[in-house]
Amino acid sequence: MKRFISSISFLFLFIIEISAGVLTLEGEYQGQNIYVQNPSAGEPGVYCTDDVIVNGEVVMSNIKSSAYEIDLSKYTIGDQISIKIIYKENCKPKIINPDALRSRQTFETVSFTVDKGNIKFTTKGETIKGKFLLEQLRNNKWTVIGEVEGKGGQSFNNYTYEITHHSGLNTYRFKQMGPDGKFVYSKPVDFKSDKGAVTFYPNRVAYEIYFSEETNFEIFDSYGNIVKKGFAKQVNVEDLEAGVYYMNIDNRTEKFLKK
Repeated sequence: MKRFISSISFLFLFIIEISAGVLTLEGEYQGQNIYVQNPSAGEPGVYCTDDVIVNGEVVMSNIKSSAYEIDLSKYTIGDQISIKIIYKENCKPKIINPDALRSRQTFETVSFTVDKGNIKFTTKGETIKGKFLLEQLRNNKWTVIGEVEGKGGQSFNNYTYEITHHSGLNTYRFKQMGPDGKFVYSKPVDFKSDKGAVTFYPNRVAYEIYFSEETNFEIFDSYGNIVKKGFAKQVNVEDLEAGVYYMNIDNRTEKFLKK
């Protein structure tokens, strides 16, 4: 009887070990295979991954290498892919290129326009009811400038958001996070503003910097650290140490000296 109980206990522990964790990746096939780092499980010759399952089919088992490739070449671009990596309790594999699978679309963009004061877009087929984040390309990086609550549903949904352009060419897009944690993006839209460039003075300053109009700004020290940022018509820099600083305003970078 004791021997029978011991056997059951051993089997129970073994089942717990092999089902310790599942790493899931889902999305649309884009013509690339998936690469995975597979760390040691703590014993010589034993590695973390037990099984790799693609669309319900076990394609790899008991992998004995520190890295491996999941071959998806039999699929057609646009096919929906679901990958499950079963791994041991005391380790966790890492997917090196998760963006190789495009996130599943959570909406379809019907129209997207920008005028002098507003972003306007229409969607349909919203599969989730989540926020849309609005982004503007500033100083060669995408910056979130606002958000609107998604309405969800399969019908047409209209959205409007008030904006302030910088001078010259402005570029905008919007995005929504899918259930897999990845963002789904609209295509970018450009708008050329005819407003004059924002100027500032003085460029040798002890107390205040003044802008020709209210504007977004970021001030950096010589090491690239942001020391001040905001939206205003003037900014107090009295507390900054003496030296050279850089400032992003109106989608360009300027330099000034703090006395």
